[in-house]
Amino acid sequence: MTPATAPSVFETIRLPRGVVAVVRPVTAADDGAERDFFAGLSDRSRFNRFHGVVNGLSDAMARYLAGADQCLHVALVATVVEGGRETVIADARYVACGDCAEFAIAVSDRFQGCGIAARLLDALATCARRAGLRWLVGEVLASNQAMLRFAERMGFARSSRACDDGIVRVERALAAPAQGRATRCSRLVRLVRSWLAPRCAPQNMFVPF
Repeated sequence: MTPATAPSVFETIRLPRGVVAVVRPVTAADDGAERDFFAGLSDRSRFNRFHGVVNGLSDAMARYLAGADQCLHVALVATVVEGGRETVIADARYVACGDCAEFAIAVSDRFQGCGIAARLLDALATCARRAGLRWLVGEVLASNQAMLRFAERMGFARSSRACDDGIVRVERALAAPAQGRATRCSRLVRLVRSWLAPRCAPQNMFVPF
């Protein structure tokens, strides 16, 4: 996908060395970009994201990740332009389940620590809150201490509800955003809704992601 064919931008993030990342919704045309993104992650990053050894995405998984309906399954990517091509450097998504938004985030190894995950998580939380969901929840490998520290900084608590061995469930109530973030969040929601409104087609079930 080239920048000319990409959907409208609804947020930009300034990264070190003058790099500018664009945050936008995932589209069905992103199946190849998603495949390239996950193939480019280190083995450890893929293991942490999928909770197991994944060497690459199958055709079905790539279509699933790119085919989010943006209602019950909300998916965002951060992209940069490299060599004249748009490249995915982060993927964040949630699936609505009851009153919870079950999220997952992955960031390219070379862009970790730049604040992208926090911005994407904020955007997911805003979408989930406006959708009437009450909790943002995730399952993290107990060995993934970096993610657990990040979750703590973002206001998540460890749940007392049991998970499989080696998995920690983190959760955060979707209270109103702090005043300092309210204006930016409201703008994001308006732009996301204006772009996604024609695409919404609720589904009843989702495969694990």
